[in-house]
Amino acid sequence: MIRIRILLGAGPTVEDSRPLLHCFSESNRPVARPALAAQVHRAIEDLDRQEARLSRARASPMVLLG
Repeated sequence: MIRIRILLGAGPTVEDSRPLLHCFSESNRPVARPALAAQVHRAIEDLDRQEARLSRARASPMVLLG
């Protein structure tokens, strides 16, 4: 359950996260798997894009205030 929450917290959907659950050992430690690394990198890139978009959206109204 904790693994699912961690994965979903990073942004992927339940369907995207399902195959990644096999990338963990029984002790909840990640096992080096290319699929896990690629998914984590994609999630980070998605978060970076969202952060940039939100920063631009926040700056737009600030222009009106001078």
